[in-house]
Amino acid sequence: MKKSDLVSIGITFLVGIFAGGYLYLVGFASVITYITVPSEEKLSELSVTADMYGGCRNACSSFQITADGVYKILKADDDNEMVLTRDCPQNKLL
Repeated sequence: MKKSDLVSIGITFLVGIFAGGYLYLVGFASVITYITVPSEEKLSELSVTADMYGGCRNACSSFQITADGVYKILKADDDNEMVLTRDCPQNKLL
C-alpha cells in the first residue's frame, strides 16, 4: 500500500469522526433535552384497558386497571352487562 493510500484512509476516518460527532451533537443530543419524566399527577391518570375478542361467541369481556390499583371487569352476555370492581393489593402491583 502506498503512502498516499494510507493518508487518504486516515483523512476519511478523521472526517467520519468529525461528521459523526457533529450529527450526534446537532441531531441526537438536542432531542434528549426535550425528554422529560412524567409528573406523578400525570401518572395518576394512567389506566390500562384491554378488550377480549375471538372465541367468546356473542359477547366479550373488557378489563380496566387504574393507577390507584382498582380493576374492573365488564362482562357482557347478550343483553346482560355486569361490572365487577376489585382492588389489587399494593404488593402485587410491584
